Amino acid sequence: MLSRLFAALHRRTADVRAHPLVTWTLLALATWIVTVASDKPKAIAYLAACIVCALVADALTSQPADGKRGETTAGEPRLRVESPRTEFLVLCAFAAFAAPGMYAGFGVFDGLAPRPLLVALRIVGLLCLMQVVPILWLVIRSYRAPALGLRWTGVRAALACVAVVAVTALSVDLDDAPIVKGARAGAWTELALLVALPSLQVFAEEVLRLTLQTRIAALTKNAALGWLLATLPWALLHIPKWIDNGDPLEGALGGALRIVPIGLMWGFLTWRTGSIVPALLAHQLNVFGLQNP
Repeated sequence: MLSRLFAALHRRTADVRAHPLVTWTLLALATWIVTVASDKPKAIAYLAACIVCALVADALTSQPADGKRGETTAGEPRLRVESPRTEFLVLCAFAAFAAPGMYAGFGVFDGLAPRPLLVALRIVGLLCLMQVVPILWLVIRSYRAPALGLRWTGVRAALACVAVVAVTALSVDLDDAPIVKGARAGAWTELALLVALPSLQVFAEEVLRLTLQTRIAALTKNAALGWLLATLPWALLHIPKWIDNGDPLEGALGGALRIVPIGLMWGFLTWRTGSIVPALLAHQLNVFGLQNP
């Protein structure tokens, strides 16, 4: 296992050198997260845990590490992409419908348009947001389950990442972990349902990331860029939730940027294994609050 970790470190170091733009962007983001965090040790632990998760997932993934630098990350199974430009533009259009639909669902547009139009916007936006329309469109284009990342691989890597996040979160801030708060409040049923029941929201978010990062990677011939650019809109789509909770726009934007590293870690699981299953598991079991320093 130690030799695998060293090999993983070597591959990721090579990727860092091969993609300076992505590397500097991530360094700037990490610096900002630590600078503005109210709990700086927790922020550093959060970023370190995401890096460790990537290395562990890389080491535990059985796919051979022989990908071409710049085109694909080392060892990534290449998911089929028939028409990168067309599919990217159409998927972006679906995402554009999802955003106003979600804002309408939170009541942002109430009073600004006729009610029937708002209801239609909510319905269309919800279908796009939950990835119903994008998946149907890709299925119509003859994409089947394996090409959409629905393969039962990478489970060990996902569980290892969950363990790293759990140990880190409980070590640095035990009292603030949502799972600990729920347990102390006696909300055992709610916790069991939260962990055990598959979440449509988690599924939709990971499908969005997979479809975007594979299309951007194919379009730009740069998988690292696809990995980063697919995670940013995923994070920004969380802004209405924070605004609905009473946060100002600045605070909501900051919250979105803070979850980018853990989103990148989930994206890396998909990227490295060629399967959406590991990211689904890691995301579903994210009940430790490490991403909120």
